Amino acid sequence: MMKTTLDVPEKTYQAFRELAQQMGRSEAEIMREALEAYLQDHQQAQPALCSVGVVAVPDVHGADSEDWLEQHWHPS
Repeated sequence: MMKTTLDVPEKTYQAFRELAQQMGRSEAEIMREALEAYLQDHQQAQPALCSVGVVAVPDVHGADSEDWLEQHWHPS
């Protein structure tokens, strides 16, 4: 576990402190849980691939696809 210092508004700190007392848990435990939930929500919110396609050109591979598109794709 890593130790860190975190500056929070007094009102937020007091709310964490009261919650920890009500739950019979430490403030640090409540803060760790809140940080983990925040990170989990934001990691899941990342967009998935917009599209996946197949190019019917035998000599084009994943590493070459961007270059091929720049040279051959002309949107209308």
